[in-house]
Amino acid sequence: NVTAVAPSAAGFLTVFPCGTDQPLASNVNYVAGDIVPNAALAKIGTDGKVCIYTSAEADIVVDVNGFVPLGGSPESLDPARILETRSGPENETVDGQFEGVGRIEAGDTLTLKVAGRGGVPGNADGVFLNVTAVTPGAAGFLTVYPCNAGRPLASNVNYVAGDVVPNVVLAQLSPTGQVCIYSSAASHVVVDVNGYVPEGRTPGTVVPARILETRIGTGLDTVDGLFEGIGRRGAGSTLELTVAGRGGVPAEASAVFLNVTAVAPDAAGFVTVFPCGEDRPNASNVNYFAGDVAPNSVLAKIGDGGKVCLYTLAATDLVVDVAGEVPQPSIKGLVDASAGTGHACALDDEGGVTCWGEYWNGELGVGDIDIPGTNSSLPVTIPDFSATKVEASERFTCAVRTNGSAACWGRNIEGQVGDGTTTERLSPTDVSGLTNVIDVTTGLKHACALRSNGEIWCWGDNGAGQLGDGSNDDSLVPVQVTGLPGGKQATAIDGGREYTCALMDDGTGVCWGRNSNGQLGDPGGTSNTPVVVGGLADAVELEAGQNHTCARIDDGTVECWGRLNDLGNGDQGPGSTSTPETVAGLAGVVDISVGSIATCAALDDGTARCWGQNTSGMVGNGTIGGDPELTPIQVVGIEGDVLKVHVSGNGRFSCATLADTTVVCWGDNSDKELGSLSPGVDPRADSAVPLVVG
Repeated sequence: NVTAVAPSAAGFLTVFPCGTDQPLASNVNYVAGDIVPNAALAKIGTDGKVCIYTSAEADIVVDVNGFVPLGGSPESLDPARILETRSGPENETVDGQFEGVGRIEAGDTLTLKVAGRGGVPGNADGVFLNVTAVTPGAAGFLTVYPCNAGRPLASNVNYVAGDVVPNVVLAQLSPTGQVCIYSSAASHVVVDVNGYVPEGRTPGTVVPARILETRIGTGLDTVDGLFEGIGRRGAGSTLELTVAGRGGVPAEASAVFLNVTAVAPDAAGFVTVFPCGEDRPNASNVNYFAGDVAPNSVLAKIGDGGKVCLYTLAATDLVVDVAGEVPQPSIKGLVDASAGTGHACALDDEGGVTCWGEYWNGELGVGDIDIPGTNSSLPVTIPDFSATKVEASERFTCAVRTNGSAACWGRNIEGQVGDGTTTERLSPTDVSGLTNVIDVTTGLKHACALRSNGEIWCWGDNGAGQLGDGSNDDSLVPVQVTGLPGGKQATAIDGGREYTCALMDDGTGVCWGRNSNGQLGDPGGTSNTPVVVGGLADAVELEAGQNHTCARIDDGTVECWGRLNDLGNGDQGPGSTSTPETVAGLAGVVDISVGSIATCAALDDGTARCWGQNTSGMVGNGTIGGDPELTPIQVVGIEGDVLKVHVSGNGRFSCATLADTTVVCWGDNSDKELGSLSPGVDPRADSAVPLVVG
């Protein structure tokens, strides 16, 4: 919210990303002595800064109301002028269209093409526009709406004769990419575009609807008759306005885009909009003089009871229209995920990869982004990258590209990126020499890939023989696993902390690497070549942890081996076993995941069961700390059916992919590895119940 205070002459402010040229556009238009606020969707430029140009000397006040995470929606643009009704040498648009078209006459509607102009794609759902009424002939208003809908009872810009009044509008586009602009009085109109809502993304746009009208009189109605004619608001008063479930806003929305207008206030002052249930902030959204009609757009977080609160310093009438909503944060379209030790990644239904959490060594894969003072991030999508599988690990990540090659990124001290170097990689980097890859897995400091011909190749740390090539030598490039059983072919692989396992096409399994607790399924010691998991048959999934390993059997049961108290069969005391034992009471299992100190299973009834340590709430029993859960217990608080489970490599947090194509996570959150932007949730607080990623 950018406010020009007492400028010395008529002019304007332009907000733009530092490091780029100042655009032909404006955000706040003012006359001498004015106090003029306007909302701005501002793209961030060099060094995390925005630049503010003023054509006349003025004081400036800026309040921040929200942010767009890297890779999130809406998409911000360098401001571009797409309508200029005035004629003259400097009254131009970005492409020469809709330039010098003349005033909009009283009661007329102008149809404006938006999609495909000023950086807005042809399939955008909505746009952020800065709409300015210039020297109207009388008092009145502008309404911006999708041309395929009827003109609503709402306004976006309210003006008096001779005014220059800007306001930001979140406008829904018609199927042909147009908006209609109605003016109740003859007026010039200028429109700049600052951002857009990509197809199918948030925020959701709605046809504007009036949800508060304090005045009494004919035509002074709200969309549903609520909060209508309730009377002028007194000086220093706060109104609680219900917004959720009204005017097209879903009941579960987390925030709304409002147009708030102060009408004929008694004295100079301001309106502040804030979530009910929270303290009123030291900020303003609408600034006014006595007798003004002052509008402004507001991105308002919804508070207790689905309400926002409106405080006014001076007595005034208030009018509020809703133009859009922000749903509860989530990322849709996710079909798989992987939890590393301090970060996680998810794969969407178009092959896109989104990661969140710890970002010390480039493990999120989004390049050299600046996350000051945190070294962690909420979800970010890797640009220009698509995959069929993604695996997160200890500060590095690997994936199978859609072209059948393998790529890794992040920490590379032990050569775990596999590109022949030890150089840290901040974005996906091809693993040397691999083609026809169908699966990839990661351990603590090593990785492996399975090719379509059944060959397995591994790279990175090999101190415990986890590369399986018969040596204990680290490798910066892939080396082939030797000694796989003849007459069989590997169909899947999984990396433990310092060992690796492979599922064979006959339902048996082999493992190699560290064997301190029998986790290889063999009574012998550590092995740098594959050994057969003794007694395992009819397996359809094989998952490696740190000190134990588990297999899902084709009858829906689970068998585990290794350190006894990790196996899910209660307190068996110290010791270990290399022989698979069935996890008691666990049936109908459709997916399993094994971490170092926790294990989870997804069941065919849509629930999840976990067991193990619970120091950070990672078993999901609704508590944090206490004694370990040594037998499977149902994860509480998951809203939806669980398809897959994902336990972090260090076992300190867990995730699940749901049937509604969202991912939820619970447990340790010290590096934002739960990936949640849910309202009221501390982005670094551990959680004993699942939180939606997004």
